[in-house]
Amino acid sequence: MPQKAKHSAKASEQGVKDKDLSSSELPLAGTRVLFVVPQPFYEDRGSPIAVLNVLRAMSELGMHVDLLAFSSGQSVEVPHLRIFRCGKALRIRHVPIGFSIKKVLLDIALLFAVRARLKAEQYKCVHALEDGIYVALAAGAHRRVPVIYDMHSCIPEQLSKHPLFSNRLAQWCLNKIECYAMRQSKTICCSVGLKGYIEARAAKVPVVEWTFCDPNNDIDVQKFREPVRFLREKLGIDRNACVVLYAGNFAGYQGVGILVDSISFVRQVHPDAILVLVGATADDNIEELVKRGDGAVIICPRQPHDMVATYLQMAQVLVSPRTVGDNLPLKLFEYLAAGKPIVATDNMHHRMVLSEETAVFANSTPEGLGSAITQLLESPATMERLATAAKAYAVQKLGWNNFVQSVSTLYKSTL
Repeated sequence: MPQKAKHSAKASEQGVKDKDLSSSELPLAGTRVLFVVPQPFYEDRGSPIAVLNVLRAMSELGMHVDLLAFSSGQSVEVPHLRIFRCGKALRIRHVPIGFSIKKVLLDIALLFAVRARLKAEQYKCVHALEDGIYVALAAGAHRRVPVIYDMHSCIPEQLSKHPLFSNRLAQWCLNKIECYAMRQSKTICCSVGLKGYIEARAAKVPVVEWTFCDPNNDIDVQKFREPVRFLREKLGIDRNACVVLYAGNFAGYQGVGILVDSISFVRQVHPDAILVLVGATADDNIEELVKRGDGAVIICPRQPHDMVATYLQMAQVLVSPRTVGDNLPLKLFEYLAAGKPIVATDNMHHRMVLSEETAVFANSTPEGLGSAITQLLESPATMERLATAAKAYAVQKLGWNNFVQSVSTLYKSTL
């Protein structure tokens, strides 16, 4: 009996200590997390790049991650990371961006994979990316452990142009489901610009808003001189030509078509201007875009992420012509880190991080974009001022250590 009493006293004392332990002192090393990614992983495009950076940050914090993703995608080496793939029997190799039957089938396979993982392993938390939150909730993850909803975009809005989901009833249902997912989450992390949207629908759920960055944001421009010269030669671009560049996917909301149509206005004043579009896939109507560009457009396929910086350094002007969306385009962080003048359509999602100090804003029309690009090319002093301000912003706000700290804060507040 005395031994039991002594043991009970120690347990009670330890419980008090645990309660007194602040979230800032909570150790994350060794914490095992299930990361649900309803995408091919890894691919060199916005969302998977952001996920990879989160994984790298978690690894630096000593966390252990089991990542569940679709069967296709490249392997990556990150300490303490295990990748599990689902849906191999479906033999689906290519998953287009947005809603599709392929995506639905793979999400069903992902649901069973999540259930299997939850039975096989004890996790401290489930981190669910975008529509992976619905898979995690359907698998009952929230009844076992805290769930983090990693929200890169507003799904009802993303589907508002789709024929199946554009009607009022479908949008009402999607909004209800999204609100339910938010309220069942322990914490929501989101891209810059979505915090107000989330708080209006799930006021009691903590929201962490973060800016994504890359471990290689500290770019030494000097080391790019030779790679840039080689890339210009490879693409057949004259050394004196002005390169206007866009990097990203070619989905309709990105405004790539408007940008292509704008180059004719630029070339009326700068006939040597060349538009380079980086990120095309087999699903994109490349031939039509090239035809519309009338010899002034070069379209490059999706590039390995470590090559993107060379493309950005090749440009005189970087452009984000996006037309719709409440969330911040992740490409802007790399644009800023490149230290180049930026032209962006004058929309709320661009002004979340850009200002007149770091960018020139334009109307979302070919004439508007063309005019903004032309005026910028005619003012070397403005180009230098914007480039300097962009780089300064990246150094101050987008450092890797700051990002690791934001991931640490997210998990400590959740756990």
